[in-house]
Amino acid sequence: MFSFIHKIVSKRGTIVNLHERCVYCGICEKTCHHNALSVDRKQKQWLIDHDKCMRCHHCVEKCPRQALQLLKNK
Repeated sequence: MFSFIHKIVSKRGTIVNLHERCVYCGICEKTCHHNALSVDRKQKQWLIDHDKCMRCHHCVEKCPRQALQLLKNK
């Protein structure tokens, strides 16, 4: 069942971080209802677990620097 849902969600695209814009504030991490994001401000790291990400777009909408994008799959 999970793999079926993951296939559907994956067709929405992939969330990516434009690191040159990111200030690692952590708003995206706090916004994510699926705990798919982790941000380490000290290490300047942004990680996403694509298996947990539902591509709901909430993190993209909340990013104050517009550092996140949902790239559509080709």
